[in-house]
Amino acid sequence: MAYYAELYHDVTVEYNRRFFPDNYYGEDWRASPLEHTAYGFQFLKCTGKCEGKCTCFERQDAITQPLVIASDGGLRDWRTWRIEDPVAGMGVFVGSGSHYNVSEILPLDDYSEPNSSLVEIEAAIRALETAMRVKDDGCLPEVRVIILKTDSLRNLVKPMCNHLSDWKKNGYLTPNGEPASPYRDLYYRLEESIIALYIKHGVKTLFHWMPREHNAEADALVHLAMDNYMFGTVSGGQSTTTSFVPPWDQSDDDDDDDGGVSGQEDLHFLAPRDGMRFLLDY
Repeated sequence: MAYYAELYHDVTVEYNRRFFPDNYYGEDWRASPLEHTAYGFQFLKCTGKCEGKCTCFERQDAITQPLVIASDGGLRDWRTWRIEDPVAGMGVFVGSGSHYNVSEILPLDDYSEPNSSLVEIEAAIRALETAMRVKDDGCLPEVRVIILKTDSLRNLVKPMCNHLSDWKKNGYLTPNGEPASPYRDLYYRLEESIIALYIKHGVKTLFHWMPREHNAEADALVHLAMDNYMFGTVSGGQSTTTSFVPPWDQSDDDDDDDGGVSGQEDLHFLAPRDGMRFLLDY
């Protein structure tokens, strides 16, 4: 995806970007997976709005349920692996066996002090680039919401959902003229990706925090990239897989969070639980 800074630098897309499952699946939503797999993609499962047999996923070109894309990033350095040159991996999980899955090394030439935080943000940017590819390819024409699943509360969910609006008003600077975050440029790029999806395809991006153990597919893609780079023949910036299948699907047969108890009063393009349709309201 092209870099949209020149085109969208003065555009603001205002809406609540945090996804809280409680509001639509009830307090016991953790009892079963939120995702439904169809056509090589992951979607939010139906909430029971269908009468009788669910018809939400019968036709790929008619699916309106939000598309779930998971991202993760990791870093191996001297502290963790006793290696002088750090290795950073990014993972984007779209679906089991999907050719849209991403497992690749992030080149660190432009970073004087690389760390896992910046890799997680880069992975989120890569995830939205992947979402743009899916929409550009015309695979899911009726999907209007992307759920970006991440285990990074501090580096992704809180900055993008709680702080970004104020940062943009001040040019990503504090009242003292200092950068609002050491990762200001990365958040700027991530915001540009969100705006590009919204303007080009009418797609809103919501952030969903889940504990690390519930983001295992993206995490596996991260380690696959780093393993292949360190012990194989993959160079920086190259993808190591195009059809990743999680190990647990190959058989024959961060921080504390409120867990989604708060409300999303202004997320008005999602209807109530008894008739939820994920469509934009304009």
